[in-house]
Amino acid sequence: MLMRSNFRTCMVWVYLMGGVVPGAFAAPLQTSDTGAATADTQAAAAALHGAVFIGDLDAVAEQLRMGTDPNLTLSNRDTPLIAAAENGHMAILTALIQAGARLNLQGEGGQTALNRAVMNGRLEVVRSLLARGAFAHVADDHGQTPLMKAVQHRDYALIRLLVPKTPQIDHADLRGQSALMLAVKAGDLRATGMLLAGGASATTSDQWGNVPVEYARLLGNKRLEELVAGRRALVPLAPVYQALFENDTAAVAQMLADGTASKTADPYGRTLLTFAAEACSPETMVFLLEKGAYINGPDREMVTPLMMAVMKKRVSMVRVLLERGARPNYANRAGLTALSFAIDSRDETVTRLLMGAGANRLGLPGNHPPLELTSNRIDFARLRANLVKVDLDDDIAKCRYRIDQTENRSGQVEYPRITRKNPDVPALAVGRNFEGTVIVAATLGKKKGTFRDIEVVRGVGEWLYDFEHQAVLALKKWTYKPGRIDGKKADVRMLLKVEFKQPGS
Repeated sequence: MLMRSNFRTCMVWVYLMGGVVPGAFAAPLQTSDTGAATADTQAAAAALHGAVFIGDLDAVAEQLRMGTDPNLTLSNRDTPLIAAAENGHMAILTALIQAGARLNLQGEGGQTALNRAVMNGRLEVVRSLLARGAFAHVADDHGQTPLMKAVQHRDYALIRLLVPKTPQIDHADLRGQSALMLAVKAGDLRATGMLLAGGASATTSDQWGNVPVEYARLLGNKRLEELVAGRRALVPLAPVYQALFENDTAAVAQMLADGTASKTADPYGRTLLTFAAEACSPETMVFLLEKGAYINGPDREMVTPLMMAVMKKRVSMVRVLLERGARPNYANRAGLTALSFAIDSRDETVTRLLMGAGANRLGLPGNHPPLELTSNRIDFARLRANLVKVDLDDDIAKCRYRIDQTENRSGQVEYPRITRKNPDVPALAVGRNFEGTVIVAATLGKKKGTFRDIEVVRGVGEWLYDFEHQAVLALKKWTYKPGRIDGKKADVRMLLKVEFKQPGS
């Protein structure tokens, strides 16, 4: 399994212990200019990075006042600015930049502060870095730009923000994949449309010589194929949503006065409030609430504004919604609440906020014992173990399912019975000892017995080793008996796990 180092976590505990543990920084620390570092510099770097990691603005300010170089790097090359961007500490980010932190230095994996902020869904940080001149075209060690990371994470607010800021929108990574290619291979209709509208080319090929439309056909997604081939018109963002994205409350107010109701939904089913929770500032959210928008109003997937803010890691938005009375225990179609999403993403700040507001697990009544926290940090493994499983079987990831083309969701549901064949480990991963699980969404049809409208929800290894393509090919070899509702065959949309293991493991 591909895993990231827990070096930064170890580092922050060193800081909390009040000093540098012998051997904790065995590899030399460096400044951006000199390369060598004294013991005093090591201690200063440990203190500054530790303070940044836990969000201690006063300690950061004290280190900067003492003359600590804001560009000191750890052995993994990360700068304090990268750590601040990754953890969403806006005030610390500003203090570091004012002290001379360089915006475009590359840290672990060749990632800049902007790239790391995108990977962690820090919309406000990304806006700030771009406004201050951060480069959106700098690629990491895998050749992937911030825009590509936003596509992989399905963060549509960040995609919309980065498309006009990325001068080479068709830039390809080490496998010849552009941002558009990644969106199409994931079956992401919405991201594909946004990239095409931004000028992305649908004729560029990857290292295997395939163009995007060929992957759309492989996924069995007619709408996606038509969009990439130019046979389906792009759906532009409605003016009121564009004004919201730009935080232009004056324009929004005028449109509302002209008759655009607060309950308006876009083609993807988002209300103005769920769109604001995903893509706007807290001030814009407050503005909409004052205009009468329903704070708990769900979109067509039964996702409330609070759930959206949690899923997109918009901490300031979560605070605003809870302070304004958002109910934390509404559940989506799968019975998952905002707390479920916070626990799954290991977001400690949001988890504490939700639990402080009385959040329960999976929308259950509050008559079960409260979740317990350790004295300093949340034990996420324990919280996940305590999550109640609802209609869970081995074929369904995260307990989610959706029955298509029927309004009756209260009947007896029988899931499709799937016969699997082991997927082939991609040739690029053979010999590297890489394993992992690809999560795909697909509709299991009631008539033809074939998987269609396939989407890759989660890939493996930065999408560089072809696991995602092989996962889709694996589904083509699987068979199933259709699902049923009250004894009648039905189309069933499911999240499926395609597990890759090296031979002999």
